[in-house]
Amino acid sequence: MITQTLIDASDLNAWSNRNDSSTFLPQLLRTLILGTVKNVISVSFRAGEGVAIGGWDGRLDVENGDAFVPTGKSVWELGTGKDVKGKADDDYEKRKSDTLDFVPAETKYVFVTTRRWGGKEEWIRSRQAEGFWKEVRAYDADDLATWLETVPHVHVWLSIVLGKHPEAAVDLSHVWSD
Repeated sequence: MITQTLIDASDLNAWSNRNDSSTFLPQLLRTLILGTVKNVISVSFRAGEGVAIGGWDGRLDVENGDAFVPTGKSVWELGTGKDVKGKADDDYEKRKSDTLDFVPAETKYVFVTTRRWGGKEEWIRSRQAEGFWKEVRAYDADDLATWLETVPHVHVWLSIVLGKHPEAAVDLSHVWSD
């Protein structure tokens, strides 16, 4: 069975310790979003060296979202560090004091980490209760693993990138280079 050799939440959590996780995570999210949502109006997730530019880690506007992507305008902050709550709190407060021209009452705020986060639900509830953003969401390694399961080609691609090679699976970039 191929799914046994695909990455899971534990692999994503371990990937967080690699230097490339913070610069590659935006590309993963961009790929997941474009692989699951139709009618994307605008999408911006700077990856690689682009993460050093500053501003929102991701900006998105979609006509119809899904279980992972909110409908309408959303702004995204990403983290791979060990202090997940600290990073989430710091990013949230920073963006609350400077929304970078987004109207909070019309915008949904999303925080994503490649780590497992035991306090995620409480963090969401407390931030949502503030009523600053239209909606507040947070995703951790387990949520990302679930999202990957809905987009098999992205799941295989990331598994290969992270060093797992599912039996009989080859991503398109390897076929093209061969």
